[in-house]
Amino acid sequence: MVPPELHHLFGGPTTGPAPASCEGFALVRLDAAAFRPLQRTAELAALVDALGVDSARAQGLGAPVTAFAKLRLSNDRVYVAVHQPAAEAAAPEPANSGGAPSRMAVGLLKVGEKDLFHWSRDGTLRELRQQRCVLDFYVAEAFQRRGLGKELFETMLAQEHCHPAALAYDRPSPKLLGFLAKHHALTKYVPQQNQFVLFDDGLTPPKRSAYDSVSMRPLTARGAPATRNR
Repeated sequence: MVPPELHHLFGGPTTGPAPASCEGFALVRLDAAAFRPLQRTAELAALVDALGVDSARAQGLGAPVTAFAKLRLSNDRVYVAVHQPAAEAAAPEPANSGGAPSRMAVGLLKVGEKDLFHWSRDGTLRELRQQRCVLDFYVAEAFQRRGLGKELFETMLAQEHCHPAALAYDRPSPKLLGFLAKHHALTKYVPQQNQFVLFDDGLTPPKRSAYDSVSMRPLTARGAPATRNR
């Protein structure tokens, strides 16, 4: 969990006021436009890196998926949940007060595009170009079971203008799979070698050709020798 002062880092507009169910939290979107002007801000780098480390530890990963050095050079977007106690939200502490930092970054959700190969249930291999993916999702343990993860996820969906079934999920944890089943009824998928999960509900049937049936294929496509014009 990362406890730096955040108002001087996130001075721009947030994604909007947090819902009543998450009172005391703000949800902030960081993308290339936000990263590049702040690329020399050590505090922001420390915040993103620490959240990435916490997320990797919670998921049992060998290395963080989210790191500031990579984010500022990519088109990925990161949604950060910032906690501020209600009493301090009403009377914020001055930046130079010398007191202990009160605002904390307690969650992140990273999305971006990847080129993926996917095997469907019928054995069809398809290439998915620039497939939008959930690449990292984490809420600090002390702040779970408050609806914060749901609000962070719903905020991302609204900002990205997408449906959860249309997303791919990189190595989703059992908690994330349970979350998607509970809140979005997403349960059916074909395990993939690349460990990305795409749910059946979000996959469109592949386009079929008139030659998909052997009886409709030209003779040359069925193994008959081609004839030459004389």
